Amino acid sequence: VYSQGEADCVASTTYSSAFDFSSEVSLTGTGNLSCSQNGSSVNSCTGTNVSCNITTSVSSLQNDYSQCLVANETRLSLSRTVTAQQVSSSVTFCTEGQTETLNFVLPSAGSAAVLAISDGPNHDYGNVNVSSSSQKTFTVTNSGTGDASALVGSGLSAPFSFTGGSYPGTGGTCGASLAASATCTLVVSFSPTSAGTFADNIDLSYNDGSSSQSVSRSIQGTGVAGGGGTAILVISESDPYNYGTLAIGSTSGHSFTVTNTGSATASALSGSGLAAPFGFLGGTYPGTGGTCGASLAAAATCTLVVSFSPTATGVSTDTINLDYNDGSANQTTTRDVQGTATVPANLVISDGPVFDYGNVNTGNNSNRIFTVTNTGGFTATALSASGLAAPFGFTGAAYPGSGGTCGFSLAPAASCTIDVQFSPSVLGLATDTINLDYNNGVSAQTATRDLQGTGQ
Repeated sequence: VYSQGEADCVASTTYSSAFDFSSEVSLTGTGNLSCSQNGSSVNSCTGTNVSCNITTSVSSLQNDYSQCLVANETRLSLSRTVTAQQVSSSVTFCTEGQTETLNFVLPSAGSAAVLAISDGPNHDYGNVNVSSSSQKTFTVTNSGTGDASALVGSGLSAPFSFTGGSYPGTGGTCGASLAASATCTLVVSFSPTSAGTFADNIDLSYNDGSSSQSVSRSIQGTGVAGGGGTAILVISESDPYNYGTLAIGSTSGHSFTVTNTGSATASALSGSGLAAPFGFLGGTYPGTGGTCGASLAAAATCTLVVSFSPTATGVSTDTINLDYNDGSANQTTTRDVQGTATVPANLVISDGPVFDYGNVNTGNNSNRIFTVTNTGGFTATALSASGLAAPFGFTGAAYPGSGGTCGFSLAPAASCTIDVQFSPSVLGLATDTINLDYNNGVSAQTATRDLQGTGQ
């Protein structure tokens, strides 16, 4: 598609309008005519015997000049001195004696729209009871760099249809155009009136900015003689399910079991309703490790995996929504969830920043009981000690020392003790560091206390 940029005359009359060589344009009268492509003069147009630089009648040259617009050309200019009144379609250009220039410009390359319909390559509505209906919302994405226009949906015939009977379907948001990088939705129903498997295609035609295009999505579904039965889905666990207390920055995933306690297959299953700090593990339904899909047969089970990943202290609540068609109507089953977040554990060893045993005679021992306190909000786990070497060590040789009380965990605001001795065997200053390793509820951490003492 080319557009006419302007038609300039000596009298400064200007005309600007859309121009399409596929429509009929007739220039009448005579004039000295020249043409150029991309600013360079040419003597003739490719594929024709018509010379641009002669005095000639320019009637019926529309087809000839359309052939001048060859591949990789972006601009065609026609210029002439008018010797008679000129008419193009219903537009009067320049008057006699004026100079007329017509510029035909090719739109910028790389600005084409590219549309795609979600849920490919083939969306299956699953089993749907005869004389009932199941709906599906499809997302249309324009991944191109130009706007799509003239959008029209077609291709569907019973038992498939745009919900409500016309494009884009009731609840759909697609219209006649779609901007680059934008999305919109189509809502399509599967409404079988007899048993059997059916297939069809959603066809979406559009103009990508230079030519007509189309995109499609294959769909299928199975009509079943349900005898009036319906699917009933139930999500396991207490209501609400409590993830307990987690440290900020950690993640806990839980697997929920979905059971179809009804007598018909549930179709069009999809999960929704969750927002941070809750979500399907990995970001999408049914969650990483989950087994639920688009349908669930009567008496069958599948799983959803939902995570709690707190970023702020306090109690958070949410609801898992599992949408489905029960064989005759759309339904939603839910499970409330909650969790509490607190700051991670933080262990502090007393007598800092450096504890000095002072002067101790060689061959003798000096003991010190250090207090370890959890100043965080989460229980510290996997406590163990390292880093001490002679002449320092835990009394009795092993953590927490014979006089110590610390174990392998420490609750918030709680304290325990470790017993460390200095046993010099040579003269002079000795230094070391107590390393108390633990997990703060998010990751491995180490609390330290520097030591020193002098053998005399």
